[in-house]
Amino acid sequence: MVEPDAAPRRRKIALALQGGGSHGAFTWGVLDRILDDPTIEIIGVTGTSAGAMNAAALVGGLLRGGAKQARVELRRYWEAVGAMPGFGSFFSQMSGAAAAMTPLESIPAYVELMSRNLSPYDLPPSRTVEIDGEPYWDGGWTGNPALVPLIRKMPDCDLIMVRVDPVSRPEVPRSLHDIYERSTEIGFNSTLWLELGVLAAVLRLVEKGLLDRARFGRIRFHDIEATSIMEKFPMSSKRNNYPPLLEYLFDLGRQAGDAWIAEHRDALGQRSTIDLERQLPVNVNVWGDF
Repeated sequence: MVEPDAAPRRRKIALALQGGGSHGAFTWGVLDRILDDPTIEIIGVTGTSAGAMNAAALVGGLLRGGAKQARVELRRYWEAVGAMPGFGSFFSQMSGAAAAMTPLESIPAYVELMSRNLSPYDLPPSRTVEIDGEPYWDGGWTGNPALVPLIRKMPDCDLIMVRVDPVSRPEVPRSLHDIYERSTEIGFNSTLWLELGVLAAVLRLVEKGLLDRARFGRIRFHDIEATSIMEKFPMSSKRNNYPPLLEYLFDLGRQAGDAWIAEHRDALGQRSTIDLERQLPVNVNVWGDF
């Protein structure tokens, strides 16, 4: 018999947080909703770029004061992003929803700034960041986010991927700048697709009884995915730190997290809610009839 005041059973989850510049504020909203649920316990996290910043704020808050402090730390981080000098300063008296749909290239002040600093043939800078004398490239080129290093360290649990980089775009990029931006999105997604393909193959071998389920099938996979939202926004919105835009994305993320929990809470600890093969960009059977 369960005591009336007994604490609810906590479902253990790990998180995989994709990068995407300002679109990481969507992930902030998802995390805020997850942290608001006393039945969920976060035991691991991996992240890239904005996802890594969300992960750092999340873990720091959890260690210092649990879920409540983690929510405080995440908000503090994103409010600091909004307060930084940046392209958000080109926006004023505009709602977050309107800012999300407004390309930076449509703002004369932005165009003038870019024309003074870049020739029409220049691509957006992708410089390395130097830390302790060592140059680092954006992690999205090698893992967005990196799944396997986290999975290898996790016990039996559920892994929720929060994805903010659009898989598809309704319009074909035409300008050199837009082609660069879209090729970067595809490149950053491709690293995740490679890992998902490998993991799908491993799970296929588990289902066929060729690998030990307790060892290789202990992770259940889930996905909170924002492609249908983010593909409507111009690619330049990733560089926009306008505070109402960040709050708008936060609200969208929190709504998405709430809808996912309402639909899939009972699956946690029981089963995956996605087929990894169906997460790949083409509908293929990765192992054929193997």
